[in-house]
Amino acid sequence: MPDPIPGGQPPEARVLARFLTADPEQWPRLAPRVTEAVGMATLERIVHATAARIGGFGTVTDGPDGLIVSGSTGRVRAWAQVAPDGELTGLRIEGVRYTPPRRRLPAHLAWTVCLVLVAAWNALILWTAGDRTAWTADLATLAAFYVVVEGCGAPALQPRPLRRAVEAGA
Repeated sequence: MPDPIPGGQPPEARVLARFLTADPEQWPRLAPRVTEAVGMATLERIVHATAARIGGFGTVTDGPDGLIVSGSTGRVRAWAQVAPDGELTGLRIEGVRYTPPRRRLPAHLAWTVCLVLVAAWNALILWTAGDRTAWTADLATLAAFYVVVEGCGAPALQPRPLRRAVEAGA
């Protein structure tokens, strides 16, 4: 069986792993507030249902989606609150198996692609302008686009590649 308390994890993951792998008789000592609030019978039913859902407890890890309790046949997402003395003071376990979200295109990459396409379109229009008035109007449109993009959100909070692409284009 893998180590239920992997190194480098936050205290919540370590305390939750210790709680889930402990005997039910130890729960009132490890999580007195949780046991008192929920009741021993209900807590035991929840923990046993979770163990059945994931095929027994393996590890508890912290990730971008929160605490993930893994077993031999699945995973569930959990939330835990821990007191400074290591006591489990809050616990929530999802009632369904955890499925990681599909990978999406990073927002800064989508913004950069959009920025490049609009800049290329405007550069093409500027290159093929029939006279100075049309060229000036197209250049003003391009400048307005850069002002709007630079103003979307605080510029310092935008991802560096997007911010640098806008500044270079402008």
